[in-house]
Order: sequence, then structure tokens, then C-alpha cells
Amino acid sequence: MFKSVIISSLLIATASLNIFSCITVTAQEPPANTYKDGFWQPVARLNSKIPITILIINKADFSIDYGITDAKVKQSLIRPKQNVTLKNLKYPLQLVIYPDYNIAGSANYFLQYTVRLKGQIVEVTVEEADNSNESHRALDIQETGAIYLY
Repeated sequence: MFKSVIISSLLIATASLNIFSCITVTAQEPPANTYKDGFWQPVARLNSKIPITILIINKADFSIDYGITDAKVKQSLIRPKQNVTLKNLKYPLQLVIYPDYNIAGSANYFLQYTVRLKGQIVEVTVEEADNSNESHRALDIQETGAIYLY
């Protein structure tokens, strides 16, 4: 009995590995100038010698909130169709954007980020995603200036 449970577990684990090996992760268009074919590519790249400016654009039909690793930034709720600009931020930086927790059922909302650079300004457009497979939770700007979405 115990032997059959181990064999069944190994078969399930092997099947799972085959399922995950066919998943393809692609970079968001346009990819960073340093794009190389493969997994976990930056969506954009900043000049890391210049402080970061982030423009968050809320295109969702509900308020969103955010958390940021820069403690000097005062967080604020971003209402539907409004923008917030965060200036003079330092590297590295992590930013999470999420539906306002005061909205009933907000845990069931998913957000999708689109990142564009306008010079040294990181424009993050936030829209509602159809499902969790299309959603993002975090923007990561590394010391090198590489920007990743997770």
C-alpha cells in the first residue's frame, strides 16, 4: 500500500513537471533595449543614475491603493480615472498596487499593469484584468534600472 502511494505521488509529480514545462513567459511589448530571448525579461530599463519618477494611472472603475518600499512616500487612494505622481524615488524600489480593501469583494478583483517609459518617467497604467492569469501584483525596479512585473 505504502509503495503504491509513493509511486502514485511520483507519477503525479512527473506529470506536473511536464505540464509546467510547456508554459511560456514572454516580455511585455516593447521589451527593454537589453532584451534577450528567455524567461524573466525586464519590461523596460531606466538610467539608474537618475532618481525614479512613477506616474500611476488608474483606468479601473474602482479605487486602487498602493504600497511602496520608499518610506518617505505618503500613500494615497487613487480614485477611478485619476493619476498620482511619485517623484524623486531611490533604487531599488518595489511597488504593489491593489484594489481598495474598503470595496466589498475587492479580493476578487484582478489588476493588470502596462509600463511605458516617457524619458525617465515610469508610466504605470492600471486596468482591471479578466482573471488572475493576466494580473500583476508588483512592479520591481532594480538597482540596475531594470523594471520587472510580477
